[in-house]
Amino acid sequence: MRKLALALALSLGGLTALQAETLKVNGYTVSESLFNATLQQMIESGQEDSPALRKQVRERLILSVVLAQRAQAAQLDKQVDLQQQLVLVERMQLSDAYLRNHIAKLTIDQKSLQAEYDAQKPALAKMMSSMPAQWKLRHIMVDNAKDAGELLQKLRKGANFAELAKLYSRAPEAKSGGLLVNQPEAFAELFGKDGMAALSKLPKGKVYDKPLKTQYGYHVVLMEDVSAARAPTLQDFRPQLEARLKQKRIEQLLDEIHKSTKVE
Repeated sequence: MRKLALALALSLGGLTALQAETLKVNGYTVSESLFNATLQQMIESGQEDSPALRKQVRERLILSVVLAQRAQAAQLDKQVDLQQQLVLVERMQLSDAYLRNHIAKLTIDQKSLQAEYDAQKPALAKMMSSMPAQWKLRHIMVDNAKDAGELLQKLRKGANFAELAKLYSRAPEAKSGGLLVNQPEAFAELFGKDGMAALSKLPKGKVYDKPLKTQYGYHVVLMEDVSAARAPTLQDFRPQLEARLKQKRIEQLLDEIHKSTKVE
């Protein structure tokens, strides 16, 4: 019976309980935790929790019990190679459980996080230097060059850009005064290669001096703000730093175990 339980646990694995469900198959009781673990495993593989999935889990467990019982009846569990495989898989599962338990108990202090963040700064700086500047711009999209030119004249006389956008622009952003913030892909799609090249030279606070023609119409553009891409702070990077440090601790643990293990 222990071998049957082990075979089922190893083949269906998992840890998280979702809902109580007990099955009794040919006298063998499948625990609630095994049902829930199997359900969780299937959800994590991309399937949606549903009555149909729970039925599938139930049928899978029943079939597993029946097949394992038939294997025992045929004394397949007495085969040396199968016994060795079960022992090997059990040890692997126990090894994984030990490491998961060790990781769960690991705590990473602020000093270690700061040191790791500082060590990663050169790589972060290099990565950020290759990223495009962040733009905050406003645009007014109209149907023809004449209308765009008239809007430019109004702006030169001191008109408010956002108010003009609300009144005249047919772009989706009109209600927000034509505002677009740090959307590189959207910018490229909207303005095209030539437009992006022109806007990249537009200083902060300036309106592009002529209508910008695109496949969508004619645009009057204000570069409201431009700044270099912001490097992630320690807090932004914290999950990755903690994972990296925990990985290092595990590697140190395994190295210590390897060195202290007596192999004859």
